[in-house]
Amino acid sequence: MSSDPRDVFSPLPDAPGRTGPQRDVTPLRLGAPPPPHRVIRPAPSVIYHRQGEQVHFDTRQLQIHAEHLAGAGARTVRERLARPGATDATTKSSETDYVTDCDPASEAAMRQEAAEIWGEAPHSFTGEESGVARARPGELRLIADGVDGTANLHAGAPEYGVSIAIEVDGVVLAGAVAEPVSGRVYSAGRGNGARFYDPAVRHQWVTLDARKDKPLSQRLLATGFSYQAAERGPQAAVVARMIEHVEDIRRVGSAVIDLCRVAQGVFGGYFEHYLNEWDWAAGLLICEEAGAVVSWPGTGGPAAHLGDPIFAAAPEVADELLVLMEKAGAAALDRRVPAPEREWVSGHAH
Repeated sequence: MSSDPRDVFSPLPDAPGRTGPQRDVTPLRLGAPPPPHRVIRPAPSVIYHRQGEQVHFDTRQLQIHAEHLAGAGARTVRERLARPGATDATTKSSETDYVTDCDPASEAAMRQEAAEIWGEAPHSFTGEESGVARARPGELRLIADGVDGTANLHAGAPEYGVSIAIEVDGVVLAGAVAEPVSGRVYSAGRGNGARFYDPAVRHQWVTLDARKDKPLSQRLLATGFSYQAAERGPQAAVVARMIEHVEDIRRVGSAVIDLCRVAQGVFGGYFEHYLNEWDWAAGLLICEEAGAVVSWPGTGGPAAHLGDPIFAAAPEVADELLVLMEKAGAAALDRRVPAPEREWVSGHAH
């Protein structure tokens, strides 16, 4: 573990204040991180309570847990990167779909931490390397990506993140993304707003806000492309028809980082087809809680008629971006595997 007193992946105290998008934030007083043998975990607070037949989850507490779990995964990636051969990769679905030693190690660290935090509390774990697990009704399900942007890690580029979402009955209640290289952390709890921590800038959490008073022609648009070569051509053709109508196009190489940049207001919007739930579950919630317009796959959301991509955009440009995507032919980029059917109610999947 790093001895840097700014190491964001050491357990962080919560920033007290009101819940909601305008929540106050208090500077963190970060001392030296605990020694490696002494791991401090969030208190196993009651994360739900019953009211008659209803179960109410404490999304604020789940958000804190998600921050800790993402931090545990990112810490593991950093530790692995100190070893020879850590970025060596094998391939999965295509010759550019990489997996390194860091990917499963990060997932395993998050899974172990979750088990130790929640003890016997029922929960299941879905991960890119671990496979898909189905939770029982009312049971917590963790959706993890040990490294999103593995091709960047393999190439030595710093743009990749560790992602964890906490879902119950198809509804993502909390999520967090941690960047191993920069130390940045992004998180959200449903109904609590979204927040951001950057150890290089200030020792405090700041509220994320996707809104920026600029037209689409002056906003950066982010997207990504499939691992399958045959699918990239049609995707690129759609983007080519759109580029003259936006400030520019960005292709970061990590869906979770793209989504977090939308939540920050850095990108005006992001869309991508052919992703899996661990690529977007945490990032979409962070965008939504930061005030962005989002489209959850399988919910009949605002981008469902466009091939049901992952979609997030600043509210002031979202409608114009959806029209632009339609004119550019995004509807032809149908999803390869339909997402589970869920009911779309007031902007949330249920």
